[in-house]
Amino acid sequence: MSPTTQEQSARKSNHPLKKRMSSIGQVTRRDITALLRVDVSVDGFQFDSSIMEHPEFLITTSVLFQCRQYGGTLLQSKWQIYRTFQEFQGLDNQLRRSYPGGMSFIKPPRAHHRRTFFRMHRGKKFLATRCQELSAYLTALLQDTTMRLTHLMDPRAPPFLRGFVDFDNGFGTQTQVQRNQVHDCGLCLDSVIDPQPEDQDPELDLVVADPTMQSQRDILKQQQQQRHQWRLGRKPRGGSKSEDLVTNLLDDRSRNMVMCSRYGCICQNSSFRTTDKAMKAMLLAKGYRVVLQPREGITALTCVLFYLQQINDIDERLYEMFAVSPQTATTEEADEEQDQLSTGVDTMREALSNYGLLHVHLLQEKFRMSVVDLKRKMHAFKNRLHYRVGAMELVILCTMLDLSITLVTNDHHGTVQDIFPLSDIKPIRSGGRLLITLGYVLPTEFCVDGSYLLIEKMAASGSRVASVDRRMWLGLEELNHLLVAQIDEHMESDLSYLSEFDYDLADSLNKAILDAVWSDCQHNPSLFHLFEKQARQFGKSRVSAEFFVLYLEVAFGIDGAMYLLDFLLHVLPEEELRKKLLRARWIRFKRHMLKRLQGYCC
Repeated sequence: MSPTTQEQSARKSNHPLKKRMSSIGQVTRRDITALLRVDVSVDGFQFDSSIMEHPEFLITTSVLFQCRQYGGTLLQSKWQIYRTFQEFQGLDNQLRRSYPGGMSFIKPPRAHHRRTFFRMHRGKKFLATRCQELSAYLTALLQDTTMRLTHLMDPRAPPFLRGFVDFDNGFGTQTQVQRNQVHDCGLCLDSVIDPQPEDQDPELDLVVADPTMQSQRDILKQQQQQRHQWRLGRKPRGGSKSEDLVTNLLDDRSRNMVMCSRYGCICQNSSFRTTDKAMKAMLLAKGYRVVLQPREGITALTCVLFYLQQINDIDERLYEMFAVSPQTATTEEADEEQDQLSTGVDTMREALSNYGLLHVHLLQEKFRMSVVDLKRKMHAFKNRLHYRVGAMELVILCTMLDLSITLVTNDHHGTVQDIFPLSDIKPIRSGGRLLITLGYVLPTEFCVDGSYLLIEKMAASGSRVASVDRRMWLGLEELNHLLVAQIDEHMESDLSYLSEFDYDLADSLNKAILDAVWSDCQHNPSLFHLFEKQARQFGKSRVSAEFFVLYLEVAFGIDGAMYLLDFLLHVLPEEELRKKLLRARWIRFKRHMLKRLQGYCC
């Protein structure tokens, strides 16, 4: 083995993420926070006529799940058990008695009476065929969602399959990590927000005017035009409505809510009017009243912005908008208010996303997520079509603004929980801790993202605003200035928190980045090779980090450039190059933010 190979192997083995994944402790059923997939198959058989009366079939059960010890990391548990054909028939009889409608579309396991009568049901060839038949039967059972057989953790779900596969004794005997964060990391540039006209910077002409880029001037202009046209005509990404609903309910499951809707509860199909009526009745019973109920959009940020605006009306347009009663406002006034509100909410949305990206090295430890998954979630949150504020985003919001949120949920227990800021991360709002009470409506088919309401105790309705200091909220502009100050503070440090280089992660990310750029270049080889050329030039230190960042901004826009840069940091093996690129990335972003705040183009 060469010295280089030995060094790479040593670095791989010393990576802290791999150490944690290789040392999976004992996981029990009580540790499960989410069951994501259940697979059951028949993989073999055994028969010895001297000691066995009937052949037995080997059932393999695989469960993909998440647990409290490892946060968002996907784990897989496998175990095996032998069952006879008579036990398969017993399972089928139980299901047909309990679910005659659902089982009417599933054929029972074929008995093969003739082969059994002539003792021909014990041969290897026949048993192999029987394995295929029984495996297909189990697959048909799992595909039927009405019987909820895969809901192994739900006490209201039928226990037949749970006992048949011996879930209680088999789970946890063999557990391994599914490293989806490394091997399935797909990137796509259409998850970033659209470029704005005010983001155009004359300094970008320096890239086009550079002698090394003169021959590529037409290609650069072509790429800018093609990207703009593609952005205008693209369709929003994302899965189906049902997939989004399941994903959001699994995210809410991590908040320890009573997730009845996840197991087919009628709440999942309730209309907006029914859900709203039940929510307000539950709040009234607990002594709360609704202060603000946003109609649409990213409702959590709207509620928080409304609360902060009542402390200090320094944002005049937002104050005038919130001062108008929704009941007395006309349709035109309401539309104008919504436009004004969306501007303020987008400002807070962008600040939250960049705050998370700035502290991603601390957040990945708190949420036990891979840095790649965390960065993708933060960039997806920037998208103006993203209205979901999940469990992780709400904690980051509390940390950024130094809030303590009491969350009242409309699950069957009316769960009330407190969400506090993370202690190791510095907030950007000064003035002391603020207490906010929000109501949360669980996702349904009519609102897959869930929605938030600003609520308060009835006894405190008159003194809530008078008890706070106006210096606690100095407006959205000051919020961005404080974020810029934090960026300066981080860039002046030695950036020692950068993670060690991971060869496996770099290999998979490099492929994902090239696929994303190839797709964004509309499969144009000239544009794609230009990106490869500039990346190689920077990797060989032939161009500066500042020039490379400017090129990416010319080619992909400011948000597309920031998106690529955040993942390119994991592809570069040289630590000094990564530090230079990280500093250039945040300095360039800070320049754009200051330009927006000062209101002029430089």
